[in-house]
Parts: sequence; C-alpha cells; structure tokens
Amino acid sequence: MVLINTALEIIINNVKALREMELALIVALLISALLSVVSLRRRYLKRRGAAMAFVMGSATALVDVRLFLLLIAFFLSSSALTKVRGGYKASIGLKDVEGRSLGQVVGVGAPILAFTVLAAYDARAYVAVITAIASANSDTWASELGVAFGGRPRMIFRPWARVVPGTSGAVTSVGLLGGALGSAFIGVIAAVLGLLTTFQLFVVSVLGFAGNLLDTLLGATVQIRYICKDGTIRDDGNCEVSEVKGSRHVDNETVNLISESVVGIAALAVLVR
Repeated sequence: MVLINTALEIIINNVKALREMELALIVALLISALLSVVSLRRRYLKRRGAAMAFVMGSATALVDVRLFLLLIAFFLSSSALTKVRGGYKASIGLKDVEGRSLGQVVGVGAPILAFTVLAAYDARAYVAVITAIASANSDTWASELGVAFGGRPRMIFRPWARVVPGTSGAVTSVGLLGGALGSAFIGVIAAVLGLLTTFQLFVVSVLGFAGNLLDTLLGATVQIRYICKDGTIRDDGNCEVSEVKGSRHVDNETVNLISESVVGIAALAVLVR
C-alpha cells in the first residue's frame, strides 16, 4: 500500500508539473504572437520580419521558456533604447522608420535559432544560445547608445579618423561601454533564471561583448562600404559614390550572422566539456 501511495503521489506531481509547463508554454506563445503584432503595428518590424520573430520566439519557448524570456529581455531593452533621442536619430537618418526586414531579423536570429535547435537535443548548448543573444544585445546597445550620446565616432582601425554616426566599423567610448553593459545584462538575467553559473556568466558576458567587437571589425574590413564624394562612408550607397570597399556579398546582416555564430561556437568550445 505504501508503494502504491508513493507511486500515485509521483504520478500526480508529474502531471501537475506537465500542466504547469504546458501553461507556461501557451502563455509564452501568446506573448510571442502579441509582441510580433505590436512590433508590426509600431513599425519595429515589417511583416516577414514579424513572422520570423514569432518563429524564433516560439522555438525558444518550446525548448525552454527561460530562453524565451531572454529574447524578451533583448527585444524590450533594444526597443526602449531605440527611442532614446529618437528625434536626433531621425534627423541624421539613423532611426529605422520602416521597421526591420526579414533579412535583418534573420541576420540576428538565425544563429540564435540554430543554437536553440541544438539545445533541444543537448542542454549543454544553452550557453551558445545565451551567448548569441548577448552578442546581439551588445551590438544593439552599443549602436543605440553610441549614436545617441557618443558624438562623432572613430574608425576602429584608424582612431584618428572621425566619421559620421552609424558608420560600420566605427566606435565611440559610450558605444563600447553600452556594448559591455548590453552583454552583461543578458548574462545576469540568464544567471538569475538559473541558466548560468557565476563562471559561465563571466565567460558569456565577455564573449557577447567580443561578438560586438568582431561585428565592428568585420564592418571595418569585409562589409561593403560606399565612399561618397563628400568624404562620408555609407552602407546603403545613397550618395554620389566615388569608391566601393569591402565585399559586395557581405552586408550588415551577414556580419551579424557571422559574429553571433563565432562567439556561440566559442562558448561551446570553452564551456562545454
């Protein structure tokens, strides 16, 4: 009789746990759908970009709701910082008024999604997912805060050369600080959620910021850049172009994809045993 009661108690507890997990998953999927719709209406994302964002949110929620919460932290913090000095950003053409496209969302989200699929089979890959999100958040915080408060940036390989805000491969001290804080922000939340140990928190925060620096280095070297006749450097070529540098096959989205993938793999190499 004692064994039967114990078995029944275990079954009941497992059923309750499954119901709680199902409820959390349903809530996460509804939140993901709601955020996609809100992002579309407020022009944070275009239609296909919003659809891809929903797929990303759903995938992470299916694997672990805590990973989904990290994506929410990334989305909300990035959206908030986009509004900081929004008028100034719009006046210099650096506020995205049309919303992020499918390509932009894929550039940021593809590594996160790929590592999430891997984490579904091996929980040790959680560190790669978290690092990729930290890298994306670091890049966004660096860009938004650097443009808002950093003044005229300097090219990372030529610090004596000042360029217009928003130039790929350029940095400011404010932007670098913002990038470091953005990476640590995701790491700390992951640790609070029980996804990282203290040592893993340190490694993920460093690698996330390293992903931001790698993004900047690639932006200064291989990413396509248009040298305008007025001396400015642009990514979109909307000027009278005098010279084109970098590879025509490497745009900003490709750079995002590469940098996040590299640091995610580095996290697996360093932290997975």
